[in-house]
Amino acid sequence: MKKLFLAIMCLAVLASAGCSSKKSTVSVLKGHIDSVKNGALIASVNKLDFSGTDFIDTIRLDENGNFTYTLNDGNFRDVVITGMPSEGKKLYEERFGYFQVQMIPGESVTLSGTLEKPKFSGSKFYSDKERAEALVSPLREKLESVRASLMERLNAGEDEELINNEYQQAYKQWKEDYEKNALEFVKENPDSDYSYYITASFGEPLKSEAMALLTERVKNGPVKSYDEGLTAMLKANEERQKAIEEARKNVAEGKPAPDFTLNDLEGKPLSLSSLKGKYVVLDFWGSWCGWCIKGIPHMKEYYKKYNGKLEILGIACGDTEKEWKDAVKEHSIPWLNVINDEEGGKDVSSAYAVTGYPTKVVVDPQGNIAKIIVGESPEFYEYLDKILK
Repeated sequence: MKKLFLAIMCLAVLASAGCSSKKSTVSVLKGHIDSVKNGALIASVNKLDFSGTDFIDTIRLDENGNFTYTLNDGNFRDVVITGMPSEGKKLYEERFGYFQVQMIPGESVTLSGTLEKPKFSGSKFYSDKERAEALVSPLREKLESVRASLMERLNAGEDEELINNEYQQAYKQWKEDYEKNALEFVKENPDSDYSYYITASFGEPLKSEAMALLTERVKNGPVKSYDEGLTAMLKANEERQKAIEEARKNVAEGKPAPDFTLNDLEGKPLSLSSLKGKYVVLDFWGSWCGWCIKGIPHMKEYYKKYNGKLEILGIACGDTEKEWKDAVKEHSIPWLNVINDEEGGKDVSSAYAVTGYPTKVVVDPQGNIAKIIVGESPEFYEYLDKILK
């Protein structure tokens, strides 16, 4: 009877503790940021594989400028915090400071300071980060001092190759010293989630050495999803870079433009080859790209100016279908539009070796690449006048 009574009492204690044996999936960011406009902040939550933004939240501030923001998906999350644009304006149209914060399930981070210089406290992850930063910040300051000195010499006219070689040597030494100090922190703090965070960024064989030091709790804790996402991102970047390097062999002025088929605004397939017989401008852009948006009015003028001689095919990159369609509607884009299919195996931006936005590729009536121009440049419009007048 006594054992039964004790068992019941134990269950009651666990219940009153809110099932404390379970791991919390909630992460909290709270505090106060000085000089915030429009009474709100924007939180852009990165995808787990860092391939873009997963979702965007609005953080409302109370009358005293305080806020509380909660995530409850059980994953380590990288979140970018910035200001709320004024009514009728896009985020890229106003200048805001921003910062990145790591939100850990089971931890609450207290924030103060400004968007440009935030201060974090209250979280074990961030207290460990502060201790680790104390070990490596002098190394960063030293490298920055070297960089500033080399820039002065470069501006004074010294040989660029010599300056670059000196910087590479300084960076190599900095990397060795940084990894030595960071590994020392991991050795001294094997049960710290921040130790795993450091370890995730190491290359091999250092990463395996550091992983062997971590406790099982840490290895199976919240930072595991960060490590897996970072590994996936690095692999995807490597594969994309290989695709771009391969594409560069075939994407050049005078060579045939690689054909492709992507879905238009109505969800119907549209191929480049179907436009053969007139000049076609492939406009690689995105609703998130400020320079791309700024160039739309000028492009409209030229689309009207050379109506019948010129077709423009906008290829939206890095956008969701909704973002793409909303941007086309908002800016009243009159030309043909398709959306790139990065995740569906039809990444046309890689096939055309695109690394900057906007990129405009002019394809002649025979289907050959006539001109490639990166950025919003007068050169593009001068070239159109030259070939179409």
